[in-house]
Amino acid sequence: MFFQPVSTVKYQYAVLSKKINELFYTLGIRNRPELTGVNANIRVIEETNIKAFKNYHLTPFNDKVYLFKAKERLYFVDDFAHLGWTNYAQKGVSVYEVPGDHKTMFLPPNVSVLESCCNLLWTIVKLNSFMEIRQITKDDVALCAETFIDSTISLLGITIGN
Repeated sequence: MFFQPVSTVKYQYAVLSKKINELFYTLGIRNRPELTGVNANIRVIEETNIKAFKNYHLTPFNDKVYLFKAKERLYFVDDFAHLGWTNYAQKGVSVYEVPGDHKTMFLPPNVSVLESCCNLLWTIVKLNSFMEIRQITKDDVALCAETFIDSTISLLGITIGN
């Protein structure tokens, strides 16, 4: 709340208003508005999501989580560093911060940073998989990278050092 006070208060107000309205609908104090078209579909998706959330119990798993996290926080969480994933991902959590909040990280211009992170991560995952299949060590990769860099520098006619 200290970093984005106006946005945080607006977000918290919207969440609280939604919860109060849901309570009024449930108690019959207010009539639930009739939704049509895409709004009706979104409501079904929200209800399905809530049902799944209530019925699913995540257990620790033997793998790693790649967490794409918004830099701006509009709500309170106990573990903002890893958002609770360290309790489940037994091989650790790699965090990639994306500009924006939980909604705006998926909008321009922030989404281009998210896209770059995803592309880089996909390349790393494919390289690791290739190395595992071919039984290539990180030393082999480092040697290849060094040779590639030396060749590129030579081709470009760049002189480094003395």
